[in-house]
Amino acid sequence: MSTSREPDDDRQPIGPSSATLAVLTSFLWAGTPVAIKYSQDVLPPIGVAAARFLLAAGFMVVWCAVRRIGLGLERHQRRPALICGLLLFAQISLFHLGLNSSSPSHGSLLINTFVLWVAAIEHFVTRTDRLNARRLLGLVLAASGVVLVLATSGGDAEGAAAGFDQPSMTGDLLLVGSGFLLGVKIIYTKHAVRIVPPARLILWHDVVGVALFALTSGFLEYDSIDLGKIRIEAGLGLLYQGLVVAGF
Repeated sequence: MSTSREPDDDRQPIGPSSATLAVLTSFLWAGTPVAIKYSQDVLPPIGVAAARFLLAAGFMVVWCAVRRIGLGLERHQRRPALICGLLLFAQISLFHLGLNSSSPSHGSLLINTFVLWVAAIEHFVTRTDRLNARRLLGLVLAASGVVLVLATSGGDAEGAAAGFDQPSMTGDLLLVGSGFLLGVKIIYTKHAVRIVPPARLILWHDVVGVALFALTSGFLEYDSIDLGKIRIEAGLGLLYQGLVVAGF
């Protein structure tokens, strides 16, 4: 049975340039959990998220200036930008909190469960991309891998004694929740970019996210914020998260 699509669906088949960009993005994204762990060794999780997306917002201001893209939102563009910002805040908060109780390898694997959620939502909810037997088999295999990862949560006493980051069921479930919200955010963003130009949407969703991260961290993590603890590794981790991943 052919894939069901909306009449105004403007998706194109993947080509060499889009495939290369997707692989590059995944490659850069793979380093994010490691960079976050370095930063969270000395800074609280939500505080790291605030710094990360403050850098990303600065990157986007420069990008918009170079591309001569106006920064202001029209009245009808405010709601999608706000919703994207709220989704960003919820998704990234769960990701950072999950990594605080898990390992970078589990973080990298479990955040990518967003693929499963996107496929399920598009098949059962939006009905814009239906599953066939072959694709369903692939998703079942991927989901089985996630179950195996969760089954290993908890680590071992030897690794914990050596000081390694050990995964936990709580941390891994938070990461799966973050993957779910990322899937929702991806689907909503596809709708939002038809209303707000992409660069402007990214900038304002970063701004909304930074405001919420900063407020939350100020209220809940105030006692654990000590800028004097920042080492070169944590600083480089923040730069990687903010400029390379959240920005570029």
